[in-house]
Amino acid sequence: MAVAVASLVVGVAWAALSELEEDHELSMDYATPHTDWAQPYFLGKTRVLYFGWGFGPGHGTDTRDLIELMQRFDIEAVAAFYAQLCDSPQTGWHGGAAGVRRLLRLLEKPYDCFIFNAVEPGKLPPEAQYKMLKQVAEGAGLVLLGTDDPRVLKPQHKIEPVPEFLSASNAGEAFAVKRGRGVRLPPRPDIKYAVGWEVQYDYWIERLGRAVLWAAGKEPPCQVSIEPEAEDISVERLPGARATVRWRWLGQVQKVKKCRLSVRLRRDDGAAWDLTNLEATGGRINEGAATATLPAVRAGSYRIEAFLDADGKRAGWATRKISVTADRAVEAVALERNWGEVGEPVKGALHLTGQASTGEQVLVELVDVNGRILTRKKLAVVGAQAAFGLPTYPWMPMLLRVEGVVMRAGREISRAYEYYRVTKRNRGRWNFLVWDYPTGAAAPWAEKALAEMGCSIHLHWGEPTLMAAAYNIAQVPYTTRILDPKDERGHMLPFCWNDAEAVERATRELAEKHRPSRQHGVFVYSLGDEGVTRGCCLAPTCLAAYREYLRREYGNISALNASWGTNYS
Repeated sequence: MAVAVASLVVGVAWAALSELEEDHELSMDYATPHTDWAQPYFLGKTRVLYFGWGFGPGHGTDTRDLIELMQRFDIEAVAAFYAQLCDSPQTGWHGGAAGVRRLLRLLEKPYDCFIFNAVEPGKLPPEAQYKMLKQVAEGAGLVLLGTDDPRVLKPQHKIEPVPEFLSASNAGEAFAVKRGRGVRLPPRPDIKYAVGWEVQYDYWIERLGRAVLWAAGKEPPCQVSIEPEAEDISVERLPGARATVRWRWLGQVQKVKKCRLSVRLRRDDGAAWDLTNLEATGGRINEGAATATLPAVRAGSYRIEAFLDADGKRAGWATRKISVTADRAVEAVALERNWGEVGEPVKGALHLTGQASTGEQVLVELVDVNGRILTRKKLAVVGAQAAFGLPTYPWMPMLLRVEGVVMRAGREISRAYEYYRVTKRNRGRWNFLVWDYPTGAAAPWAEKALAEMGCSIHLHWGEPTLMAAAYNIAQVPYTTRILDPKDERGHMLPFCWNDAEAVERATRELAEKHRPSRQHGVFVYSLGDEGVTRGCCLAPTCLAAYREYLRREYGNISALNASWGTNYS
């Protein structure tokens, strides 16, 4: 019997540990669009121990930051997640005591860099802090993202000017920590869902990756720089404007047999053009330059990106912002309203700047989230405006971009857009409802994954998200939660259910608050969960309603007394 009990205890403990490891698994199975900034890397893998929020309200897809970093950089990572219990202020390392024992075991191993993402090092138990800081003092790196520890990153040890590898992408403040290095960065930016959101996120991860490599003492051995003719280039100079890309090895070049330089231009919406590819061998490897000619692109914000690979591994890279300008442009897309029922037209006007020229066309288009043009119409320009009206159809998705375009001699010069929602409720069909929606920088990818698994409705408090419309997900608004708490007088809070004026006022306020849901598309309205369905109180309005009920039921006090066996008067 003792052997059986011992076996059971060991089995349960093993299952708990197995579940804990599963919760911390860093699966790369779900790949998202990304740039391989340093993957694979010429200097090999960087060993990282990551501390960050893993579970709890308000932290959504935060854990995805590390996966996204690993996709783009040659990083071998393990993680320890900090968590908050739902509907509770209680926080701690995920797994409780077992989670703390796990992170102490992890700290027995050596790492090149430690990352703290919005969780300060002081959250670690004292023993864990000692083990981590000992490695940093002996040469490991420390990256604090959206947090700080003035005990470690001391003002007097700040490195100024910021090392060039960090300053090139504004990748944080640099510090010396004895023989180690530290970097402090601001929190991950709040990236809103819009065309090109994933490009913003890609560049943010690039900055984080630079911080990790520098802190680990593994900055690229090859320096790459980009020199455009100008940072502001008119569309009139395209194609033809040029940029010079240079590379220079700082060390380890003797190991290299062949270099390959690739250069591309990327717009802030993600559209990209390959500009040049150049290979170098022998004596031409050590340093060199290439000229890239920019294509005929429209006005907008761009980056030139250059990558230097040595024997198939990334040895250096650089990015450089440029702006393409146009004297004739769509300044704004002004919609009469940004939503409508199926069949209602999309109405508005394009506001234009600059003077019209020969061969110009002004167009309006309805475009889906995948960039497919669903409707296009040529517009007449009157003054600086071009009015439009476009029909909508049942087959159109819930989210459209209304895009204004200026064409000149068959070439696109300028484009601007506004979002428009086609109201759909997803009724009369089978639905899969998910309570709440993804949050965090990677939320649109999570929403896409949910839609691919069949999610068609969200139960959610607040305004429906653009990304929900992007994936044709309707809304069940969590409008309220009906409870019956009482104050010291016995009056129901926030108001008596029988106070007609208060009920009407609250109903109107709720209806106004959830108007955006109606515009998006409501499957049905929810009155909340775990609510009460019966209630009464001692408020005058409730007492009056009760007396009226008794009058309807019994007619008079004598009949009530006869029924109840009482002597009320």
